[in-house]
Amino acid sequence: MQREIVHIVVRGDTLWDIAARYVHDPFRYPELARLSRIRNPDLIYPGDRVRILVVRD
Repeated sequence: MQREIVHIVVRGDTLWDIAARYVHDPFRYPELARLSRIRNPDLIYPGDRVRILVVRD
């Protein structure tokens, strides 16, 4: 089963922290950047939308 979550970035968020929270693996932050069409994963801003695909067995 797969579902999509959209996280709205707030002040202090990083893709590293978002990946750790939703997919339990902070090293997957480049995947979140690709899915969300974020060119520079080091530069995200409040209000940006981050797409996260969550896969469950």
